[in-house]
Amino acid sequence: MLHKQNSLELIFILLLMSSFQFTNGQGRYASEQNTVLFEGYDPVAFFNGETVKGKVSIPSLYQGRLIYFTSEDNRERFNKNKERFFPKYGGWCAIAMVDGIFVKPDYTLYKIQDGQLMFFRRKAYFNGLTQWNKDPVNNQMKANLVYDKYFD
Repeated sequence: MLHKQNSLELIFILLLMSSFQFTNGQGRYASEQNTVLFEGYDPVAFFNGETVKGKVSIPSLYQGRLIYFTSEDNRERFNKNKERFFPKYGGWCAIAMVDGIFVKPDYTLYKIQDGQLMFFRRKAYFNGLTQWNKDPVNNQMKANLVYDKYFD
């Protein structure tokens, strides 16, 4: 009986560990399936210089995740050219990607570089965008290599 209980505990621990690894960045996108991407922010609006959340009444489904838009026009623009409007690195923090770390960003801290939307994390003592801007070309090259290593 003790052996069976230990086996069940081991299975539970292994399942917990695999779940922990996934939520710590092993996924291509910065949210799980059946959730809302970018905390509801409209990805197309960033290209207009706006940081606004979309409306629940104007959704689109992308890779099993919902994206909300501020207008029908933004949703149509996204659906016609998803690659252009979908954020680089699956919505993960770009500066953390340089170090191979998958971190959810602050979706109000962003940059469009080479036509690509990128998000960055922010803490009281750290601004990812400021760090990125110290060497944007080299940082992008490093982040691309890391992300491609995992997902291409």
